[in-house]
Amino acid sequence: MYYLFGTLVSHYGSASLNHGQRKGNVSPLLELRSQAVDEATQHIDAANAEYNQRIDPILQQQLDRLEHLKWEHNRQLELQFENTNSLTKSKKEKAQNRIERIFDDYYTWVEESTITEKAPYIKIVAVLSGSG
Repeated sequence: MYYLFGTLVSHYGSASLNHGQRKGNVSPLLELRSQAVDEATQHIDAANAEYNQRIDPILQQQLDRLEHLKWEHNRQLELQFENTNSLTKSKKEKAQNRIERIFDDYYTWVEESTITEKAPYIKIVAVLSGSG
């Protein structure tokens, strides 16, 4: 939004910004739309790259710890069902499936809550222009 506003102000000046309905010729503003979106996209891409560079090592540490914890749960399960018969084998498989489901759900949540989209979504909701 800053870039859209900055582009318009630099092109038209900041004097007499006006609320209200469209008045006059808006085609110069429409011509600036793609420039404003391009500048906003560049800004968002740069911020996204900086965020990913900062968050990737943290995310990898979290995933490594999670993988180790999953391994520990599976190891504990193996110890618990060390001498299994056909009845306990079914319980063991259910427990293994539960561990897989819990960890898969958590992996998904961690990734979805920390990884950003590659292509930003930009929606122009207002345009400010000077009267001149």
